Amino acid sequence: MAQLEFEDLAPLARLARAGLNESFHLGVAALVDKTGKLIDSLGDVSKPIYPRSAIKPIQAFVMQELGLRLTGEELVITMASHAGTEAHVDLVNSVLVRAGMDESSLLCPVAFPGNPEARSRVVKKTRSQMNCSGKHAGFLATAQLSGWSTHDYLELDHPLQQQILHKLELWAGEKVSVSTQDGCGAPLFAISTHGLAKAMANFAQADLVLMNAAKSNPWVIGDYESPDAVFLEHGIMAKIGAEGVFIAITDSGHSVAVKIADGSHRAAPAVAAKLLVNRKLISASVFQDIFEKTAPKVMGGDSKTGGLVLDL
Repeated sequence: MAQLEFEDLAPLARLARAGLNESFHLGVAALVDKTGKLIDSLGDVSKPIYPRSAIKPIQAFVMQELGLRLTGEELVITMASHAGTEAHVDLVNSVLVRAGMDESSLLCPVAFPGNPEARSRVVKKTRSQMNCSGKHAGFLATAQLSGWSTHDYLELDHPLQQQILHKLELWAGEKVSVSTQDGCGAPLFAISTHGLAKAMANFAQADLVLMNAAKSNPWVIGDYESPDAVFLEHGIMAKIGAEGVFIAITDSGHSVAVKIADGSHRAAPAVAAKLLVNRKLISASVFQDIFEKTAPKVMGGDSKTGGLVLDL
């Protein structure tokens, strides 16, 4: 099976301290136009990767296509990797209540909130605090309204998961090479970086409701300062995925997908923004704001001694 190897990776960014390179981030990245045509790439973007939670907008789209109707904030929670704040958990429970269910129906793992302040106020892990619980609540609600079983909604052969697989392959323009389980227990499908970018471009052509809801409620997608929320504040649809995956979609329908090979998140948003600004798809001022808010700070005590350097 073809898969990413070291020689397939391109240097994307490095961390410098006092002018000396300290760390390096290699990976792959693809930028496509609204038709899915590849217009820029770094590394081998034809090899499969796991898109992780970056695929959530497509999963949420399928739920909407099957008839799930929610408020704007509830829509966003179904494609969020949320921080487990009280407001996030309330939205998860609201989706469940609409389906006549509660937290006990969720099959995602239990977890503490990712938000430090929220974590300090809770004493036990719960399923609704888990960052993928909104997606799971959406899965349950969609299965229930479609007349499908709910106890096995995470099984690959469940009708809902088959609908998601079909949509992903259709929009990516390729067959899924490997299927496994994501960290939350949901089916996870491997596609190429180019395929991921192309799928997101097709998502943008088909959807307005989800993207508008996300842009109106950036905090729901993760937290107030999460990288995808920063992009959304500038009107750019974005979603982070585990292990260094990041996608962004401009109003023009251009889509970028980034995979950082070491699994780190600290360079992926800045790399995505740089690909967009290089093609004048976002302004220099928007790029600068995104970079300042998402790139890691290199400190020596209270003083800045370096930072992230992009190699593209």
